[in-house]
Amino acid sequence: MDVTLLTGFGREKSFIDMVLSSGYRERTPGAANFALKSRVLLLEGPEGTPIDLALGGLPFEELVVERSSLFEFGMLPANLFR
Repeated sequence: MDVTLLTGFGREKSFIDMVLSSGYRERTPGAANFALKSRVLLLEGPEGTPIDLALGGLPFEELVVERSSLFEFGMLPANLFR
């Protein structure tokens, strides 16, 4: 699953820490450090689903999220781009 989380620039670590303390696990050792360099956090969801979480911050990424639609995914609301 590919997901974009708008973090902006300079606060990525706080978002990474929040995600990792919410039941999501690093898919590979050192994924948090990799994300700080590459802006992609490789995760595994609580059910074992692999997730690539892009740390968005560019104007294009903001535009994509603005144009997305709200969708309930289980108990988690998410915006999906169509």
